[in-house]
Amino acid sequence: LRSAESAPLSWRSSDPISESAARATVLRELMTATAWGTLACLVVDMPPRADLSGLPIGARGPEVAMLAVTVPHAVSLRVVSRAVKSARDAGVRVLGLVVNMAYLTCDACGHRNDLGDLEGARAFARELGLGVLAELPWHPELASAPPSCVPLVLEEGPSADAYSTLAANLWGER
Repeated sequence: LRSAESAPLSWRSSDPISESAARATVLRELMTATAWGTLACLVVDMPPRADLSGLPIGARGPEVAMLAVTVPHAVSLRVVSRAVKSARDAGVRVLGLVVNMAYLTCDACGHRNDLGDLEGARAFARELGLGVLAELPWHPELASAPPSCVPLVLEEGPSADAYSTLAANLWGER
């Protein structure tokens, strides 16, 4: 049995309209009722099926944009394709595509081993008129060890370089 403290927050409802309204309310409150202070950028991680049409009008200006993130596999690409269409239908600008868990770098020799159909992901981006902003590595140690207090981007090596490339490309897309 799960205790109430460990049970996941569930948005699932037998009534899709109520579920959608609850999501829109939470998003609206996040965007309008939070004292963010002065920000150069705010990143909100949302699932690909999130309905962006519920953004409050004041939050839907030119500074609101979507960053599409996928892994290099067909199922993920299909889901992200629908999310990109939804964002565009809601008038949200799509900055580009990030391919997450794209490769693994050998610690011993530094060789890059692709983990999926990267060419397919690149072609997918072209079909949607998006640039690939970064291809990020898979970090098996993140799955088996507690996270360190040092962000990956502050370490040295290919992973830090990939995240730095993403940050630079995102900043250029603003």
